[in-house]
Amino acid sequence: TAELWCTAIDWAELSFKAMSPVVLIHGNNSDSGFFARQGFTNILEDQRIPFDNSINLPTDTVQANGNRLNTRIPAIAKSFGVDSIHLVVHSKGGLDSREYLANFQPANDKDFKILSYTSLSTPHNGSVLADLQVERRIAARRADEVEFESFPTFTGVLSGIVPLDIGTTNLTTNFTAGFNAGNMPRLPTSTVFNTVAADADQNGNGQIDRTPD
Repeated sequence: TAELWCTAIDWAELSFKAMSPVVLIHGNNSDSGFFARQGFTNILEDQRIPFDNSINLPTDTVQANGNRLNTRIPAIAKSFGVDSIHLVVHSKGGLDSREYLANFQPANDKDFKILSYTSLSTPHNGSVLADLQVERRIAARRADEVEFESFPTFTGVLSGIVPLDIGTTNLTTNFTAGFNAGNMPRLPTSTVFNTVAADADQNGNGQIDRTPD
């Protein structure tokens, strides 16, 4: 007897919601390991939240690092195969990321969206400490032009104790005022912006003390 077989194939489509990955961006004079050292990545792993912590930015200007992010962020979104991501940024990385969002993200919107931007301790209005470092550097350079009798090494020591890098110059209140004026009107309106900062006045006396603050 002959055996006859008949096979029917039904197609089904399965869809489910998943959280968009989080892209972490570190601050000035730091590296991608910052979020791991602070225990941040452990929390993301425990919560099964997809994330990328591979971006390493050099100590450079906001403009230069914004350009660098334009090569890294789209590539990361593509590697996940997603159409949206979240940004979590620290310190100056928040300004670098805003440079990217205003100047480069619009051209990438067709491929992926930035759903949210969350900055941690980013000096959006500048840092008076950065102002102080710049002013002290100027003062040290001026002092270096003066000869101090009986103190032949004075000016050299003075210059050495006031380190200043190019990234810090973009954290001054003067720089951020100009940056905000040109950057903020061009930020994507579809992105949700959040910012988190710390209160450094730990003892609540209205001033920042050496101890305990």
